[in-house]
Amino acid sequence: MTTILLTGFEPFGTATSNPSGEIVKQISGENIVTAILPVAYAQSAEQLLSLIEQHKPDVVICLGQAEGRTHITPEK
Repeated sequence: MTTILLTGFEPFGTATSNPSGEIVKQISGENIVTAILPVAYAQSAEQLLSLIEQHKPDVVICLGQAEGRTHITPEK
């Protein structure tokens, strides 16, 4: 079975929610590992790497919010 790691982010600044985190909270499945990452770059990267090491997923999908963008855009 393919294991998927799906992450989103906690609210940024004074925001009360982050759409990426809200989406992640709504998704579950036997082969899906979810996590809400902090918005601090070093901390989120460290936590993500730890999750990858721990769960050894086949696929990693990291959701985020980009203010002002009008389309879904992939990043690498």
